[in-house]
Amino acid sequence: MRLDEPIEAAGTFWLPENPDIEVPGTIQISESGRVTLETIGHLGGTDAAMDRLKTYQELSFDEPMPQYQVLGYSDKLGCIRLDDCVLQEPVFSMDFAACTAYSNYALVTRNDSLLRGVSFSRFNFSLVGLDEWLDMSGFKVEQDYDNLSSREINISFKRPERVTFSISDELELAMDFSCGGPSITRTITEIKMSQTAYFSLISSESKSDMEFVSMASMIRDFVSLGIGQPVLITSMVGFSEDKISDGSRDELITRVYCNDGRRSVSESTVIKPLMSFAYDDISDKFGSILGKWIANYKKYNTSFSLYFNSISDDSKLLDIKFLRIVQAMETLHRGYFNEQDVELRRRLAGIFNSTLSSRIKNNRRKKLVNDVVATRNYLTHYSDQRGSNIVNNGYFYAITELLDVVFQLWLMQIIGFDNEMIDAVLNKNYIIRNRVLSAQMQGI
Repeated sequence: MRLDEPIEAAGTFWLPENPDIEVPGTIQISESGRVTLETIGHLGGTDAAMDRLKTYQELSFDEPMPQYQVLGYSDKLGCIRLDDCVLQEPVFSMDFAACTAYSNYALVTRNDSLLRGVSFSRFNFSLVGLDEWLDMSGFKVEQDYDNLSSREINISFKRPERVTFSISDELELAMDFSCGGPSITRTITEIKMSQTAYFSLISSESKSDMEFVSMASMIRDFVSLGIGQPVLITSMVGFSEDKISDGSRDELITRVYCNDGRRSVSESTVIKPLMSFAYDDISDKFGSILGKWIANYKKYNTSFSLYFNSISDDSKLLDIKFLRIVQAMETLHRGYFNEQDVELRRRLAGIFNSTLSSRIKNNRRKKLVNDVVATRNYLTHYSDQRGSNIVNNGYFYAITELLDVVFQLWLMQIIGFDNEMIDAVLNKNYIIRNRVLSAQMQGI
């Protein structure tokens, strides 16, 4: 996740199992969605802190830290729930007691419903680069460019129409647009307006917050595939009905903050000529393609997540990225074709032949596959001298980038891109074309 700016608020906090023991503290939510809570006093009280300290001291080196749920209230934010918190070893002294908690998941709302659990019927979320990927503008500028001395320029705005697609019998996805402004100066020398695209998931049945977050993450990765670079979610808001004291119902709004450990591109690098495909390239098949994406993502979650984590994490080590992509390809091939005892070389050959047969001759594809296998063997077993030569050569970068391209193209085929659409991707995106050419030219 990526927020515009960090959030900080003071409040009181407690553990669900000790609701009567509240301690003051300060919560901070970073731009990446990482939550840090610092309290004056021990969460759950001194006895609970002593028990935690004893538990920590008994943990072996490879055992995970226990995780807790923390609840709180802040005048600035409202009701707060932190899930899967890791509580730092408590600090004890004669005149001071403190506790620090870390979490990657927070829910914030103006109602105490978080204390009872939460579910949504609608869930809105925005993405880095979504406006550029959709390329739908409500602004219209009329000017006589043949007569530049003309003093008249007409600017109008009509918010783009909401577009809705069916994902399943009970779930719909809508592409909608919010409008900010107009902001007008006192002397009317400047008028500012903005348009922002967002997705909205609408369910006929209430679903848990995690179900919606999971679905939003799948759609985020789909847009990342289209843009050709990893993008992050910038906001998540859940909506649910809340019964109030007079018996009527009101819509409860809950903000969701989640740190998934991924990095993202900036909007300035999201430009249409560098995309693998934009919305208008698949608009006539969007519902079908997205439906297949979600179905396959759910079925082969390990492979999809492994790939997108490999291109989205902060690791700068090329060998880690290489091994993760190879593992993702091998795992997906095993599940998708239901073939268990097949060697890696054969799996890769099938994928390369399927995606690049029109771009790379057969003997070159065989060589590239052999180079990938030799490199994998060297990095996992240090047993292949040819792999060693590749790793210590500039060719290693080229072949890793080629693997990235091949996996992307294969994913597109799986979700319904035909040969004509694949060729359009290769013809349109010069970065992809250069990666394919570079791997062939640098082969040793």
